[in-house]
Amino acid sequence: MRTIKEFIQHVKGHIRNKEAHEAVEKELTYHLAKSKQAWQEKGYNAADAEQQAVSEMGNATNLGVSLNQIHQPKIDWLLVIPFVLAAMCSFLPLLPAELSLRHFIMRNVVIVIGGIAVTIFLTRLDFRKLERYSTHLYVLGCLIFLIILNGNQMMNDVIFFQAGPLELKGWMT
Repeated sequence: MRTIKEFIQHVKGHIRNKEAHEAVEKELTYHLAKSKQAWQEKGYNAADAEQQAVSEMGNATNLGVSLNQIHQPKIDWLLVIPFVLAAMCSFLPLLPAELSLRHFIMRNVVIVIGGIAVTIFLTRLDFRKLERYSTHLYVLGCLIFLIILNGNQMMNDVIFFQAGPLELKGWMT
């Protein structure tokens, strides 16, 4: 027979979303404690009441699979669809382009694909893990801003910072 802790660990083993583990554990602990208390009030000793509470919850595997489906991370389609549409619209000015601009079109394709990859990465990133580095990231952002603002080239009153193929313009900041 399983204890409450073993039951909860088995259920959590089927939930892939690690952020949901703590909430599921709190909820199951609460329900199992209430059930155990109810069984103790009926005259069962603590060990038997715990066994009854666990058996009353049902199969831990089935419960874990069900909770995994409930706690799946959701994709925010209201954010993804406009982003993809905007990326597709970036090609509209290039449609009537001649073949001599083929390299320009390919460059735009690479930039859009890179932007989509960065966006997917940022949507999957847990920013709470970066909280302890917030001061460092702020200083880094300020330094990048100053480097771009005091760029190494100026053309048509626009400041550029160029390092190899990477080119940043002052208005991009």
